Amino acid sequence: MWVTLRFQQAGEVALQVHAELSTYVEEDITKAPGLASPSPSS
Repeated sequence: MWVTLRFQQAGEVALQVHAELSTYVEEDITKAPGLASPSPSS
C-alpha cells in the first residue's frame, strides 16, 4: 500500500507500507503488556 505525505512547505513524500488487519480476541486484550482492564463505572 502506498501512502503519500504532503507537507505545506516541504512537498510530498511517497512511502510504501505494509498494512494488515489485526485479529481481535476479547480475552487477550487485558493480557497485553501495558494494558489494564477497564474500571467499572461508579
